[in-house]
Amino acid sequence: MKKKCHRWEPISGIVGPAADISFSYAGRDLGTVTLHFSRVKGLPSEDLSLHFTHLVALRWELECPGFDPTPENLPKCISPKWSGWTFPLLEIENSSWLDQYAPTYIHPNGPSLSHFLLVSMNDLVQIIACSDVKSEWVAPLEDTTKNAEPAHSANPRNAGG
Repeated sequence: MKKKCHRWEPISGIVGPAADISFSYAGRDLGTVTLHFSRVKGLPSEDLSLHFTHLVALRWELECPGFDPTPENLPKCISPKWSGWTFPLLEIENSSWLDQYAPTYIHPNGPSLSHFLLVSMNDLVQIIACSDVKSEWVAPLEDTTKNAEPAHSANPRNAGG
């Protein structure tokens, strides 16, 4: 089956792209990812914190083609101002990466796992973790200077492809 993805919206209020993504790994299978929306001019001064459990795999790379090809025609942000940008939180269906881990980590009485694709202006993070993710808007921990401005990108993830 062909890999495809859809918007993943664990919380309301996502209208545009995040500038950056940071993450921390705590313990054997816990991780927190922060999408830095506060660094984008024209977006609220809040960041999104996602708390993953049963974290099986995490891949970070610069926002460019790399580890795995992403599905084509990634969903875009709904707001007209940001409609040329990829929606920052996606869930991948028919994931061969998730299929790789399923025999070892998916158990009949255990939690269901999902393949998440998090996209920012500068980073790409892919995660396999429990489908039930805690999300919350948080105050930025760093300088809130709005330094990331939208620009047209040659990268297919932001250029309408």
